[in-house]
Amino acid sequence: MKFRYATASEVGPRSANEDAVGVWPSTGERFAVAVADGLGGYYGGRQASDIAVRLFGAAMARESKPDLRGVALDIHEAIRREQQTDPKIRGMATTLSGAVISTGRVDFVHCGDTRIVLQRKNGIRRLTVDHTEAQRLLDTGAITQKEYASYPRKNVLESALGVSDMPKIAIGEHDILPGDRIFLTSDGVHSKINLHEIRDIAVRSQGPEEAVQEIVDAVTSRGPEDNFTVAAIFID
Repeated sequence: MKFRYATASEVGPRSANEDAVGVWPSTGERFAVAVADGLGGYYGGRQASDIAVRLFGAAMARESKPDLRGVALDIHEAIRREQQTDPKIRGMATTLSGAVISTGRVDFVHCGDTRIVLQRKNGIRRLTVDHTEAQRLLDTGAITQKEYASYPRKNVLESALGVSDMPKIAIGEHDILPGDRIFLTSDGVHSKINLHEIRDIAVRSQGPEEAVQEIVDAVTSRGPEDNFTVAAIFID
């Protein structure tokens, strides 16, 4: 399999970009990508997301078959140690969605509300589930899909790397076929663009650069409320 990719990370209306994105193309049949959305305000949030992406990339370079849950836990512990160096960053944390794509499959790790989605032919599906209050209430039936759409605490996270308690870390895998497209987004993107729109963009785009630019243009035209980041990988 061959992988084509493009990324974008925009500051939006904020004074600083607390998102981070990394891609690690391999000379072999493997491609790794990660998106992180930092929490904790100016400086701290960006520091946390940078730690996540940097350590994720280091693990990809070091290990041919990385233990993705272990990588996420290592990032969590690294952020916890860094918090102790400066009182101003003791509340910093980050979401993380990371994927390792190889021939025939994608393995992924996830914490928080960044997302990984897979578009195939005329369909699209989320591979990750948000670790948010709203998603938990929806999953348990406490609110309906309609109520979820307008839930006032939709962005309240229930897990992130660097939080004081043990974070919730999800891992998974899915089959991959030639022609598939994988998108990783921070909530600044998917709060403005729904799955069907991402599917339509993927279907009509000739390459990942075109898809990423259309997503950036759509978010910008709708008035972003946060930093926003997208990575697109086209599998040939």
